[in-house]
Amino acid sequence: YTIENPPGIMVADLAGRNNSTVVIHSAGTAIITAHQDGNDVYAAAESVSIMLTVELRSDISTVDESSSVTVNFYNKILYIDSPAAEQIEVYSISGKLLHRASKRAGKASFTIPNSEQILIVRGSSGWTKKIEDR
Repeated sequence: YTIENPPGIMVADLAGRNNSTVVIHSAGTAIITAHQDGNDVYAAAESVSIMLTVELRSDISTVDESSSVTVNFYNKILYIDSPAAEQIEVYSISGKLLHRASKRAGKASFTIPNSEQILIVRGSSGWTKKIEDR
């Protein structure tokens, strides 16, 4: 496989065994091309390309830094202090839902395994925070 990204933007990259996994890094469009070389047993296949478009979820893109909610993220543990009992949703920076939980008013903590370094956290009372694992 090969990936062609727009100039100056890393939308996607290859990883894993034999570069067989596509890793999404940011919003944008990339072209992924599959190649199959021939050998003594198999004939070469024609390369096939697809266009991958990654968009940020519009409902989590507005970050409210002025609310009375405190959110910290350290060693894969999310700490939230908010005055309301509410539903919490945790998203990757690309918009994938990673965790959903209920919390009581006040302080709470949640383990977010296999998470990215930057997260978007949203509370059902209307706040949204962008945080980094420190």
